[in-house]
Amino acid sequence: MKKTKLVSLIAGLLVLSPLAALAAPPVVDPGAAKNFLRQRHALQPKIVFQHDASLASCSAYVQLIAKANNDFRACTNPDTPPPGSPVARFNAYTNMQLGQYCGNLTMQQCVDRVNGEQQQYCHQAVMPIRQQAEKAKKECSEARVECTQAKHKLTALEQKMPALDARKKQLETELAKVNAEINTTNQALAAARQEVQRQCVGGLPVKPHPMPR
Repeated sequence: MKKTKLVSLIAGLLVLSPLAALAAPPVVDPGAAKNFLRQRHALQPKIVFQHDASLASCSAYVQLIAKANNDFRACTNPDTPPPGSPVARFNAYTNMQLGQYCGNLTMQQCVDRVNGEQQQYCHQAVMPIRQQAEKAKKECSEARVECTQAKHKLTALEQKMPALDARKKQLETELAKVNAEINTTNQALAAARQEVQRQCVGGLPVKPHPMPR
């Protein structure tokens, strides 16, 4: 009887052993996983968020876009991930924990998984900066419209000046003629007043007639 139980126990263990082996998560080398992450990060474009080239002169907007790109790239760097981020947790996993996380995925698939999670995390992390950049973009766009309108007004006024200058010269010429005529008239008036004074003041001159005899 005891022998029968022992045989059954051994048989059971032989059956469970392969199942236990299948259930055990694969062992993943943390160093190899981190190297894969570094390779993925090296392939990532340095400029993730493009800025509007037409607003290149808007320094506040350009600086915010640059900061968003720099912070995003630092966030996705597997050597310096923010604490609590997916890659930071991934880097801290033991071989067994990595195996549980990756499951049946290949190393590349597992790294792509955590890299995708990190990308989402970092997009959310830099969202406030991107929102500030969008606000600055709007302000700069409005300022650019106002600037364009001011330039158009300036151009219209500058184009108007030659005609006004020409009209001014014409009026100055006419004024010079009028002033000359005024001077001539004033001289004539003075002479006329003198003539009136000579002829009319003190009585009219009477020509003497011979007395009758």
